[in-house]
Amino acid sequence: MAGIHSSLVQKAKDVLRERGFGEDEIIPEFKFKKYKIDVVGWKKSGVKVAVECGNVSLSKLEELQNYFDEVIHIPHSTYVLDLPKSRRVESGSFLTLSREDAGLKRIVDYVYGNHPKRQLLKAKGAIVIKFLREGPKTLSELAVRLGLDLKKPAELSQFYAALRPLRETGMISTHRSQGKTFYALSYASFRFALEQLRKDAEYWLKEEGT
Repeated sequence: MAGIHSSLVQKAKDVLRERGFGEDEIIPEFKFKKYKIDVVGWKKSGVKVAVECGNVSLSKLEELQNYFDEVIHIPHSTYVLDLPKSRRVESGSFLTLSREDAGLKRIVDYVYGNHPKRQLLKAKGAIVIKFLREGPKTLSELAVRLGLDLKKPAELSQFYAALRPLRETGMISTHRSQGKTFYALSYASFRFALEQLRKDAEYWLKEEGT
């Protein structure tokens, strides 16, 4: 696992280099408040980017957002060791949180809950939503973006585990065209699901007789 983490840290440095940080502006094992951050990019102009690799709590990512211009999380399961360097960097299979993403965080919190075991699913869910905002995507395109090999049973299971809550809440829908399954965002379905939830709450969250 240490070797995988070291590879993730190297990827984090590559990501910061792509964002224009110089070697003297990339700081590994950066100590900040009560945390040690895997890699930080700190420009002389004051722009600050934190990158966390592997397992990390969402609460830590959220707190770091208050102090950094951008927070990036690269989880273990989205890193594919046998991909060439250029493909790894371009795959986009990691979660980037900017201060403007507070709304997206609220959405994935609502869908996935706050159990520690669901943190990685949250990250994948956020990646899916961001990706689908570009337009409908095929199953294989989504899998590549998530860094999952659907030929492997364990990773196929991860794929559907990540998408299931989004489908159950109506946030995404599927349709078939030319023999392929396409996934797309579905605000109308989600709004309908919320309206049903509101009606249920109106009945169950009031004392009888009120």
